[in-house]
Amino acid sequence: MKKIILFLALFTATCFTAKATHLMGGEIVVGVDSTNKAYIVMTLYRDITPSTATLSATQTLDLSLISNPSASGISVQLSRVNIDTLPSFYPVERHIYTGTVQLAQNGKFRLQWSLCCRNHAIDNSTNPGSESMTLYTEFTSYTSTNSASPVFLNAPVVSFPLDTLWNYNPLPFDVDGDSLHWSIDTPVSTFPNYIVGYTTPPGNANGPLTMDSQTGQITWSPSQVGNYVISILVEEFRSGVQIGEIRRDMQFIVIPDTVNMQLVLPNSLTVNNNGVGSTNLQGGNSSQLTFELTSSYSLAQLNMEATGDPFEIPGSDADFQVQTTTGPNIKGNFSWTPTINDVRPLPYRLTIRAIDKKFAYDFTVLLNVKKSTVGIDENGLSIEGLSLYPNPNDGRVNLVLSQVANDKVTIEILNLKGQRVKEVTMDKTSLENGAELNIDAAPGTYILRLKGEEYQSKVFVIQ
Repeated sequence: MKKIILFLALFTATCFTAKATHLMGGEIVVGVDSTNKAYIVMTLYRDITPSTATLSATQTLDLSLISNPSASGISVQLSRVNIDTLPSFYPVERHIYTGTVQLAQNGKFRLQWSLCCRNHAIDNSTNPGSESMTLYTEFTSYTSTNSASPVFLNAPVVSFPLDTLWNYNPLPFDVDGDSLHWSIDTPVSTFPNYIVGYTTPPGNANGPLTMDSQTGQITWSPSQVGNYVISILVEEFRSGVQIGEIRRDMQFIVIPDTVNMQLVLPNSLTVNNNGVGSTNLQGGNSSQLTFELTSSYSLAQLNMEATGDPFEIPGSDADFQVQTTTGPNIKGNFSWTPTINDVRPLPYRLTIRAIDKKFAYDFTVLLNVKKSTVGIDENGLSIEGLSLYPNPNDGRVNLVLSQVANDKVTIEILNLKGQRVKEVTMDKTSLENGAELNIDAAPGTYILRLKGEEYQSKVFVIQ
């Protein structure tokens, strides 16, 4: 009975303002073709309680040229093309708007949208009902070249269970292969001002709100019932220069309820302390991973979804099929045959979303696609002998290489486009004893490898 009373109080609080927009979040993504025509998609999320005002079928965004502040800004009109709902016990609508604009010149642009007001019930802001919600993305256009802002491959999660360690992965992704750096940030009210009195959503000691620097997975064990808002900031870098950024705002609802579903993982996965799974695949060979979702609630409406890098590769045969078995029990089978061309040092990210209508839980898997089993190579170095720490770091890393046969070893630092950021040659003794390497590069994900040895590598993150 206590849980029911608390939930009713929470639900009533979200309906506080008569005919307010009750915006819960959103994001803006942009793609630019070789003629400098920009294609825009804006997604807005809002609750649909009886007191919620309708959203207009058209929205106006402001476009400005950051690289030339003296240039006049213009307005861009978007039209709504779809409305649907997120799978959640709490009714949340997703409104999708699209439009185009012809850019007059190349450069770095900012596209932004703002509307009042945020939900009065938000608990981690001083006066949320008087705050606007501002969404924006920054992007760069180039002559005769396609470009695109980063995107989020996963829809937001709406509800979190109290005192339960939970995962949500928005899965930032960039089709151009640029280096991305993501973080949890303060939401923006009126650009460039943040909302007033913002505090990090409260978490238990075993699960403060964090975002994994390699996978993008957000982990949280909420310690208080309530409504909380965060902003996910994704910065985009090319050749060490920031060329854009995107942010997603989203409001979460923490409810005092028991989680009935359980995700059973494949035995082939290794799970680290951050709750991220990993496994090795071989280029040219087919692989399968089977996940099972069960529930102690006999009427549970179970479902599973899969998203991630393997599905975004042109021509990929990656597939995910859900099969219903007996009772509240389903199986999800992920299959993929990576080609030899898919072999790379950086792991592919896969998320499995488990859904039971009330909650959605993300499990992240790192798929390491290798050419063959790596043992001792011709230079006398095994992959187990390559150590890099700390990871993430601030650009200063410690390297330890064991079993080095040559007197000199050349180290390469590459970005995710395969472009060399730094190259340095070190002697055998200093590396075996541990050497510090100072990497002058922008925040993002990078690859450290031995020159000439594509598969002797480590992935690391500069924050």
